[in-house]
Amino acid sequence: SADSAAGTGAPRLPAFLAGWAEHCAELRDRAVRLATDGELVFRSWDGERDEQVTDPAVALPLLLSPYMHMTNNRLHVTIRDEAYLSHVLGRCLRESRPGTAEAGS
Repeated sequence: SADSAAGTGAPRLPAFLAGWAEHCAELRDRAVRLATDGELVFRSWDGERDEQVTDPAVALPLLLSPYMHMTNNRLHVTIRDEAYLSHVLGRCLRESRPGTAEAGS
């Protein structure tokens, strides 16, 4: 769970943020499952064909980046803060792939 870090010395999230963090983890897991099951289909940018995405490394940015952007809009997040959150999301997605952790992070 998002709040299980309490016993490890890591800061514990407030209830609202812990719930949101859990939701984000569930969303990621669902997107990975849908991709690996071959159930994600996107319309091509030119609108000419459907593209099945089965690689979670491709599916996660396609789904989570717009989701985060729309959530930021609803919360009236500033452009500067959204840019930072986009950086954090990108870094999390890169570091969650085996063998891709950035040096010195």
